[in-house]
Amino acid sequence: MILQTLFQYAQEKKLVDSMEVKERFVHLVLSLRKDGSVSEAAPWQVLTRDVEDPKTKAVKPEFGRAIKMPEFPGVNNGGRANFLADAVEKVLGVDGKTGEPILDEPSRGGNATKAFLHFWQRIADAHAARGLPELAALLAFRDRYLVNAEGRRALPFVESSHLERTGS
Repeated sequence: MILQTLFQYAQEKKLVDSMEVKERFVHLVLSLRKDGSVSEAAPWQVLTRDVEDPKTKAVKPEFGRAIKMPEFPGVNNGGRANFLADAVEKVLGVDGKTGEPILDEPSRGGNATKAFLHFWQRIADAHAARGLPELAALLAFRDRYLVNAEGRRALPFVESSHLERTGS
């Protein structure tokens, strides 16, 4: 009853319609198939943008592309993650510098583990609410590759040197 009342209130006040959007830089996109497996031919799509040098007017590509994404309250608090795109620790559960998996237990892994779990919980919640096949593919990916530290350690498409260079 309380949830129904809160939902009705959010609809009446158009709270979702007024949700703030923020541009965030995304550096890498992991190419997934519908079954959650990773494309072996080209697992990563590197996003770039053209930037003009103010002095020479020469245009050169730089890593990262600004993408508008929803801004959620409290996302900058420790142990939180953005929806659908974030740092490698939060998305894949591996350290971006070493490639080693973060700890599975939040009591031992701290904010890194909490943010990893938060990232995937948001996707599971969105899938439960909307049932989109794209979200189902993400959850199949999680279940195939990320369920434990051993699986994350053996990710065939992760090279820590590449992740460290791009900052993603």
